Amino acid sequence: MEDAAHQTPHIHRDAWLSGCYDVRVPASIRRDDAAHAGWIAFGEPDPYPRRKTTSPTRALWPEAGLAVLFPATFYHRTVPHAGAERRISLAFDVLAEG
Repeated sequence: MEDAAHQTPHIHRDAWLSGCYDVRVPASIRRDDAAHAGWIAFGEPDPYPRRKTTSPTRALWPEAGLAVLFPATFYHRTVPHAGAERRISLAFDVLAEG
């Protein structure tokens, strides 16, 4: 991902388990950022204008060499960030055989 790139909230319907491994994280994605720019966030579903409820969320600071595993049915996204450095992450799913 490059400047302002991000993933919108989504799930992986056909998988059992999902994960993300951060290979390279730009210095502009900081642990002390209260807005969590560039972090991975869980819990917020697809944007829906008529939704009247909120969901509890949790954001995790990405760190090079860190792997995060989570149920594939957890809504997750990345928070947009600014910066010229490229972020490199490997996302994956675990599927049932057959």
